[in-house]
Amino acid sequence: SFTMADSDCETWEYRLYTGGLGVDAGTYTIYAVSSPSDRYHLSRTTWETIPITLSRPYVTVSDRRLSIAQGDDLKLTGEAAGNPDAGVALWIFGRNYFLYDTVPAERGGWFSYELPGGMTESMETGEYKVIVQHPMANGNFDLWPDNSREMVLGTTPWYGAPVFRIAGPGSLQGPAAASALISALKSPYIDDTYSEYSVYIQNPKITILPDSLQASPDKPVILSGT
Repeated sequence: SFTMADSDCETWEYRLYTGGLGVDAGTYTIYAVSSPSDRYHLSRTTWETIPITLSRPYVTVSDRRLSIAQGDDLKLTGEAAGNPDAGVALWIFGRNYFLYDTVPAERGGWFSYELPGGMTESMETGEYKVIVQHPMANGNFDLWPDNSREMVLGTTPWYGAPVFRIAGPGSLQGPAAASALISALKSPYIDDTYSEYSVYIQNPKITILPDSLQASPDKPVILSGT
């Protein structure tokens, strides 16, 4: 089959929206032909080809490990290939802590999400697991929390039934909840992909650099640290 591309006297342009092609990832060949001829009848026309490679959408994060002090701003950044209209979903699991939110993907697929210091100040010290969920080709998040933030729900094979509990009796927390979400995302019935990393919340502290304690008679003492 073929389609038509508008042109002026010297140039032409055609936008191929790959999201709705219904083809698998792989390498394909595009033929540009000066007449309505298919690839088997090109001997009497002018034509050119170009290969394109379609890859599966993916999501990456800028840092696999972050450490901040309570009260510091926490900024999470990354890239979602495929420019998903729904953006990406962020899951943060910690001891007695759960956060879910969606973030739009900017031009080029970049996304950014920030927890202000007022929120991190109340978070307990320790490790927090962050899962970034990409909706993939269907544009829908196939796993999501219910409105009360007590259950994680999903499409097939759960058909809207609870996948696991994140609040109340028998709930999973921290790394256990993150592992359960990852196991669900790896289900062959879920087309979403993900990326994960860890955030460590620490007690605020102050340090003085040892070199700053060295003094000499003819120089001032300059104290420095973090």
